[in-house]
Amino acid sequence: MKLNKNNNNPINHEKNINELKSLSLDISESNNIGLNSDILEYSNIIYTLFVNHYNFLVDNKTFYNRDRLIIGKVDIDPVLYAAYFLSGAEGDIKDLENLEYLEENYNYFKKIPDALSYSVGASIGEAHISSLLNINSVSYKIYGICQFNALSNGINIESARFAGENKLNNLIIITVGDSSVKELYESLGFNVYSALNEHDSIDKALNDAKKSDKPSLIIIDKLNIDFDITNISEIKNKLGVRDIKFAISNDVMEDIQYLINEREKNLEKNFKDSIASLTPESSLILKSLILTNKRVSSSNIVFIPNDGASTLDNSNKLLESYIKNSNNLIFASTNLKEYGSISDSQIFNSNNYKGATINLENNLYSSGFIINGLTESGLRPVLETNAKTARYFIPAVCYARHVSLPVIYILVNDKDDNQDISYLRETTDIDMFTPFDANEVIGSFKAVMNKEEEVSVILVTREESKISESSSINDTARGAYILLNERLSFDGTIICSSSSVNLAVSVREILFSRGLDYRIVSCPNIKRFLKQSEEYKDKVLPVEKRKIIIENSNSTYWNRVVFNNKYILNYKDFKTFSYDAKKFADKIEKLK
Repeated sequence: MKLNKNNNNPINHEKNINELKSLSLDISESNNIGLNSDILEYSNIIYTLFVNHYNFLVDNKTFYNRDRLIIGKVDIDPVLYAAYFLSGAEGDIKDLENLEYLEENYNYFKKIPDALSYSVGASIGEAHISSLLNINSVSYKIYGICQFNALSNGINIESARFAGENKLNNLIIITVGDSSVKELYESLGFNVYSALNEHDSIDKALNDAKKSDKPSLIIIDKLNIDFDITNISEIKNKLGVRDIKFAISNDVMEDIQYLINEREKNLEKNFKDSIASLTPESSLILKSLILTNKRVSSSNIVFIPNDGASTLDNSNKLLESYIKNSNNLIFASTNLKEYGSISDSQIFNSNNYKGATINLENNLYSSGFIINGLTESGLRPVLETNAKTARYFIPAVCYARHVSLPVIYILVNDKDDNQDISYLRETTDIDMFTPFDANEVIGSFKAVMNKEEEVSVILVTREESKISESSSINDTARGAYILLNERLSFDGTIICSSSSVNLAVSVREILFSRGLDYRIVSCPNIKRFLKQSEEYKDKVLPVEKRKIIIENSNSTYWNRVVFNNKYILNYKDFKTFSYDAKKFADKIEKLK
């Protein structure tokens, strides 16, 4: 409940901060979160952000034009819960003893493993949308609170360099530490500000950062904590607050809410007034960004596949059509040469934030978290990258899957990259399509674009591939289907995907010439197939018939379909036989 300021006392920031610290410690203790120095060191920062800078609506946590608050590996959740409560967020003081309630209702902020890279993605999204719509009200800051030690790791240096090169001045990174990274971040294109760990100094640094023409890093001094952090009574005594659990002065709540309400009272109105003047086209764009449903319709897609071209080439042309017909898709690539001809006017950079193609060529390690951050502005990012880099962004994929971000990966695969793909699929249990021809590429895109959320992967190759007369666009979404039926007898089924399909078809013909009649089942998405009805699964793969896998991988997923490993012809066989169909046929013929 929002409070009015009914007291005539001057604002006492020190008193307010001390009660914020006290409440944070109580939340931490009651919920067994663990007491740590971060709670005290970051309380001044959080308080100053909330009362002077951080724009949000306490009654509308999804307000589009709010500032984004991204938290890295610092243990300050109790401080944030306390700050939102004191700001007037829904709930009674007793609710602060219920961690489940806090996590569900006070989730205004994002807790991200690689907060800096995610924050860079969020800042790209804001810069792109505000430039695209050209209205002042779509303008917000990204505050990334990062652990000091993380600033020197390769992932964050990669993404920080991108932010500096593109002058993303909406990005403000805050940390508690020393000046040892100052020169590094200045060389990366940041303005670096130092501040004492007290309200006025932090406030000045934030004001300077908000005026910066570059991304900013604010380094706050560490507090001198010379007492037992686990002794809450001693801490409260030093802070000059009552040693009563969850005791908060009404004057403190009034003051904090007064400061926030005065700054934000026109935030929502200004946004509504501004968007009322948008063109119909811009209104549709903004509406698609605000809506939680991120499905992209396939009904207006015009695409004539190139028979004989690679699945990569057909994928790129199809994706172009989707981007042209969508208001929320944005494309990023770690190798634009793979994508084909991209004009300079399409590239996102400091002179062209409208550009809807993001060149992440030097961001192999950080690209996953950067595109995760793009979703903060309501965009649905598509990242094209080489399959060899798959293991680099597994943490980003795991995070995206955990919180259901609508991110799409287009992975470009070589014949020798399948171990990385298997590792990605096994560790993330991701929704992955491995189409073998243009029809399955179309079916994969339709299935992925039709999802509201959840990260997806489409694996494509550089190999030329003829369009099969029996491949199915619609059945691709079911995960597996009968590509070629048996002709006379029914001796078993060969299950395959991606570039292994054409090999399997050749193997089938050799076996047929030897009197063995095999069905071919294309399985572009084994995870989806396993979720089909028992009736459909038995129709495609009858229980009583032998099943043989041909796939250049070491995926354990196939053990859910074939229980005896001798019927799984995987990367070991490909290493021995290469793509020699006769040798594969010889081995299958000898199987008992």
